[in-house]
Amino acid sequence: MGRKAILDADQKIVDAAIEVGGTSNANVLFSTVDIAQKAGVSEFVVFSRFQNKEGLLYRALAEATRRRSEEFARLVALHLPFEKVTEGLERYLINHPAETMFLINYGESVPKIAGFNTLHEAFIKNCKKDMHLFDDYYAFPDEETQLIAYTSYIRNVLYDAQFVLSGFEEFDEHYAQVASSLLCFGLIEEKPHA
Repeated sequence: MGRKAILDADQKIVDAAIEVGGTSNANVLFSTVDIAQKAGVSEFVVFSRFQNKEGLLYRALAEATRRRSEEFARLVALHLPFEKVTEGLERYLINHPAETMFLINYGESVPKIAGFNTLHEAFIKNCKKDMHLFDDYYAFPDEETQLIAYTSYIRNVLYDAQFVLSGFEEFDEHYAQVASSLLCFGLIEEKPHA
């Protein structure tokens, strides 16, 4: 099997893991048989590439987090007011329901499949890498405060997207505006926006 075919198989497996994990209850139907079938490979290939379910989970979490972070960075680069960045991020999450529910079911420091400490460490590591996305908007007194603000913000945006995806609210213009303002409420020391 050539290097490209291996990478393609790995990506198909990761994408399938995100889809399966994001469309079923956490840790209930995260089946490697279903993942292999959705990826078009055998279960043997899944385990030969990722050794175990936890290894696949971490790789899929890294991929889903990367996608969310890239969208957040893209929105920040547009130099929009932060409420509009938040609205755009939430819109992205709502438009990618399996990815969003996968992050809620297995990521963002939620101990569903592995030990709490392990998932929490991975979550904090990702947040430390991404918290700089606040730099153009907010001045925090120190990195610890910035990390707390970022982790809280990300979890709240995800949970609000889950609320919409669950059908409790429609993400219309009014809801988007109010929710975005509320999700940003409490972020301190806003910098003047150019």
